[in-house]
Formats: sequence, structure tokens, C-alpha cells
Amino acid sequence: PYLGFGAGAHSFVNGFRFANVLTPQEYIQKSNKKVGERFPGTFATREIEQIDHYREMQETMMLGLRLTEEGVSRNRFLKRFSVDYLTVFENEINELLNKRLIVWNSSEETALRLSPAARLIANQVFQYFV
Repeated sequence: PYLGFGAGAHSFVNGFRFANVLTPQEYIQKSNKKVGERFPGTFATREIEQIDHYREMQETMMLGLRLTEEGVSRNRFLKRFSVDYLTVFENEINELLNKRLIVWNSSEETALRLSPAARLIANQVFQYFV
């Protein structure tokens, strides 16, 4: 979960992602008038999207793989979702490992990360999870 404040800010809370209006001027106007208030957003929310459990797992993989050194921790994923990502994304992970686009961070297989060769085509790797 994270909260974003101000024009263009994004937040993710309780399964909802929401985005504020883009311009500072519109954000200030809506803040002063408190027009358009709606839950779970705020007066300045322009978009609300409910994110289901599976989509949250997909996005966790995609965003975690952007951390080129750390990658996606297997333990943190398991703790957050109560399931191993090797179970959820077995086919995708096996294909990416076979293509050498992702690698384990160590022999203990505690995290997956992009291979150095995949960094230039990272978006093609991320597509496996969205």
C-alpha cells in the first residue's frame, strides 16, 4: 500500500489504485471546493481501479523485476500472497529462465531478477506478467 498526495499522484490501498487529477491548478480548485468526493478516492481523484489478487501478483512480478540487482524476493512474495510465485507463474518463469531472460540471484534461488542481456528488452519480459 502507498499513498500519493498532490497533482498527478497515485495511491494503492485496500485493493484500489487511484490517481489524482493531473494539473496543480485543477488539484487546488478541487481541494478548495471539495467537488467530486468519492470513496475510496478523494475530492481530487480522477480515476479509480479495483485490483484483484491475481493482478496484484502480476504487477508485483513486473515491478520487482525492474529492481535489477534485488529482483523479486521469493520469501517476500510468499509472505505477501501466501503462495510461491513458482506455483502461480510456473510456465512464465520456466520459459523466461530457459530463454535466459531472468536468472536466480543465487544458488539458493531466493529471488528472480532480469539477466543482464534482458535489460535492453525488459518490456518484453514484463509482458509475461501483464
